[in-house]
Amino acid sequence: MIQIKDIFAKDINRDIRGVIKIGQDSDDIKQQELEEYVVTDELKRNFTRFFDAYDKSINNPTDEMGAWISGFFGSGKSHFLKILSYLLENDTVKGRQAIDYFLQDGKFDDDHLADAINKATSVPTEVALFNIDSKADSNAANNDNSILDVFLKVFNEQLGYSPIAVVADMERWLDSVGKYEAFKQAFADLATTDHSSWVELRKNYALMSTKIKTALVNCGALDETDANNYVQTLLTKKFSIDATAFAKLVKDYLDKKGNDAHFVFLADEVGQFIGDNNSRMLNLQTIVEQLGVQCQGRAWVVVTSQQQMDEVASNFSKYERDFSKIQGRFNTLINMSSANADEVIRKRLLTKKPLVSDQLADIYSQEQYSINNKINFSDAIKRQKFDNAQEFVENYPFIPYQFSLLKEVLTAVRQHGANGSHMSDGERSMLGTFQEATKRYENDELGRLVPFSAFFIGMKEFLSHDHQVVFDRAQTDRYVNKNNEDYCFNIQVLAVLFMVRYVDNYPSTLENIVTLLLDSVDQDRQALTAEVKDALNVLMRQNYIQKKLDTYQFLTDSEREVNEAINAIEVDDRKVAQKIGSYLLTSNLIDAKYTYPHMKNQYIFEFNEYIDEMGLNRLSNNLNIQIISPLIADNYREIDFKQKAMDGKN
Repeated sequence: MIQIKDIFAKDINRDIRGVIKIGQDSDDIKQQELEEYVVTDELKRNFTRFFDAYDKSINNPTDEMGAWISGFFGSGKSHFLKILSYLLENDTVKGRQAIDYFLQDGKFDDDHLADAINKATSVPTEVALFNIDSKADSNAANNDNSILDVFLKVFNEQLGYSPIAVVADMERWLDSVGKYEAFKQAFADLATTDHSSWVELRKNYALMSTKIKTALVNCGALDETDANNYVQTLLTKKFSIDATAFAKLVKDYLDKKGNDAHFVFLADEVGQFIGDNNSRMLNLQTIVEQLGVQCQGRAWVVVTSQQQMDEVASNFSKYERDFSKIQGRFNTLINMSSANADEVIRKRLLTKKPLVSDQLADIYSQEQYSINNKINFSDAIKRQKFDNAQEFVENYPFIPYQFSLLKEVLTAVRQHGANGSHMSDGERSMLGTFQEATKRYENDELGRLVPFSAFFIGMKEFLSHDHQVVFDRAQTDRYVNKNNEDYCFNIQVLAVLFMVRYVDNYPSTLENIVTLLLDSVDQDRQALTAEVKDALNVLMRQNYIQKKLDTYQFLTDSEREVNEAINAIEVDDRKVAQKIGSYLLTSNLIDAKYTYPHMKNQYIFEFNEYIDEMGLNRLSNNLNIQIISPLIADNYREIDFKQKAMDGKN
């Protein structure tokens, strides 16, 4: 029988780098990314929108030089940003220009787009591609100019200068007087053993004041007195710069390059970094504004964000006037939708061999009703099943609803369950997450379905401590994991409850949990339901989850502690019944009077607080209550309800 790993057109175990890491720029990696990048119709429109706007800045001064790329986590916006960097720089990769991987290979089968890209690459362009959070210093949270500091750092690094601003300032000055290369050689000559270079040692500049002073003198940049004063200033001054001065640095550099040279800052996850911090928002606005004014379209800023511009604007409503300025700079808006990510996964990862496609179509034609009947959900939201054989072939071994639900889970986990506000370079893209889930079942035979629980493996290591410790404890709990398995069924149930806990529109009912755990086209759903029930009972008994009406909820570590404290309290059932009865009868939820509708309405039943302690206890056992007869209203008598009712009938 054919195995799942053998059904795909490309090796499922190849390194497809589901995580797009900024800085991965070897030729092998570039070649694979350029060759395998899937250009959907939506992406084609997005590339056209960007290059049409970018081309307007070539030989044509403008202050419209910003692009805002938005999309949910895993939508491909970071990958799109990286491909933009390749196309704009247009370096030679394995003997071919970067744009040739698209134009010659037919990915851009549109003359207008091809002309736009050719025009964009007709001028020299340098790009600085970076994740803004990973480039920020550890004290960025307390720094109103943190975005400017990051932009300065990546600009300095792009020019070969130190990421330390004060050191880069010295290097820039040496460069301007034509002494930088001589200084580096003079510094290397001072090394006593291995001739370590300036670039390797400059991060420790504060410990090398003597060598720096001597090198400045030996290279002819300064005399000994001036060099001594300069180094003392270097060690003591605190470097500062504003957006205007930064923009001038960029302008001066571009002026030297000439030929309408362009510089493009490509900053990933800017929206996440800004959050609701108005200082950072205004910091970005000032940078973009000054680059636009001084560089006139030759310096671009392209950013990505989970939020669209108008969504970010809602965080700064009281600064509407300031925010309108930055909206005017980012006039090129690109939104990456969910359909794009789904199509990329199907084409890049799940494309099948021709013969396998026929086999899968046969399986669906024989089992289509049985398969779709097993995919049941208890909530009102309609979730996608298989509509036809082609959908089954394209999605197998996954179920269509898993694509949209996983997007919601990944976004929710980042907000509530990840270690920090986002997962930084450890982020799992949709593509990488689907690949990991497939590899877990690669040795299974045709007919296996990948359950939703398989997606948890790729995100587990990035969970916050409050969530991670729950799974660590469950793994070693002999009642939960009896056979000490790597990922036993009980923990799979716990995993899916965690994944959907923060998703607003997915109630974790028994039926919905069972559907998430379907793992075969011929699954016995009744047997699976029984197995899930057993798992839920174990997890509740061990205090990993709790039940709320008809849904089950994953408990964080802190919530488990609260539950354990509550469960440790001994409760007198009689007192509980008494409290409930008192609450119901005194809060107007239940009318305190009841008229018996027979026997001429002569019996009125009424709660009397005088007998609360004794009467409610009797009520909980024998429904003994006080009866007040309208004939003897002034003489209250306590009688047994059951006996009086029988006497009345007699």
